Amino acid sequence: MRKKPKIARRPGNVRQFRGHTPRPGLPRTRRRRSPSALLALSGLVAGGLLGAALVTWMEVGRPVPAIASAVTGAETVPGLCVDNVHDGDTIRTCGSERIRVENIDAPELRGSPKCTDRRRQGWCDYALAERSRAALASFLASGPVTISRSGTDRYGRTLARLSVNGEDAGEHLVALGLARPWM
Repeated sequence: MRKKPKIARRPGNVRQFRGHTPRPGLPRTRRRRSPSALLALSGLVAGGLLGAALVTWMEVGRPVPAIASAVTGAETVPGLCVDNVHDGDTIRTCGSERIRVENIDAPELRGSPKCTDRRRQGWCDYALAERSRAALASFLASGPVTISRSGTDRYGRTLARLSVNGEDAGEHLVALGLARPWM
């Protein structure tokens, strides 16, 4: 005849089996992971490392834009990749750096906060703003862009001079009457 396990009576009709409680002072044991779970985890880690290596390999040879906050003085970088021309004096690089052309002030585009106040509408010629943006985009697309960074403005944009084949973008727009000098 089999022995019955020792069962202690608890309040509320709950019975507890005393045979499987850990002894005091000994650590509780964990269940071992199955070999398939370890294999899946190692496969994910290997895939992640392989993906990171592939991305790094693909980025070699591409121009890497300098981060504006790391700039301590003026620097010149040839081969800037321009992603978007926001207006006549602001662009965005392929690395998502916002750059303000430091030596000009271009007219404001429609919807600019500067043009909502009637007292400050002196430079809110929307047609001229569109022409200024188109002229800057065309100028920057005409050859390799060189950037000379000098700091950041109060909006966090990099202040810089842009040039194509030695010709300054700001001076080009001022000569066309699409921007005014700014310092």
